[in-house]
Order: sequence, then structure tokens, then C-alpha cells
Amino acid sequence: MALPLDWKGKSRNSNIASVVGSILVLDANPRRIGASVVNDGTTIKYLCKADIAVANTGIPLYPNGGAYEISFINPYFGPLSVHCTVAAENIAWTEDE
Repeated sequence: MALPLDWKGKSRNSNIASVVGSILVLDANPRRIGASVVNDGTTIKYLCKADIAVANTGIPLYPNGGAYEISFINPYFGPLSVHCTVAAENIAWTEDE
């Protein structure tokens, strides 16, 4: 598989503990060529393409592995935030440049 022409070979990954309300998972990144956000918790969460996520809007991330992926086919360079109703559940993420 051919790599995108602007691929820099950088990859970051981590997880973040959820809070009740909105949490910023990834800042805007004009060099982003791919990213994944995965709900590693037991409750539904909502991903929004904005600085602040709102309950019951955006992209649902279902419990135990619900995910959203950004790629060169589905690009997005802005911020990603998640709205949670339960604290201390993991949201795993990865981002490629």
C-alpha cells in the first residue's frame, strides 16, 4: 500500500480518562493524516468535531470499542472532543502525521 505523499512518519497514541461533560481529545492539527478515537468504557459517548462536545449530538461511540477513524479518505484537521456522562472511563486515541 502506498503512503500518502505528505506522510511524516510521526505517530502519537495515548488514552485519556473521561470526565462528566466535554473533554478535548485532540487539538486541531493541520498535519494530521490519520487518527482514531476509541471508547474503551462501558457507557455511550458522543464525539464532536469541535472544541466542546454536546450530549446526544455528534458521532456516537458505543461502549466497549466503539470508534471513529480519520484517514486520507476521510480527512479532518480540526479539534475532536467527546461528551461523557460517566467519569474515569478510558478514551483511547492515536494520531498520525
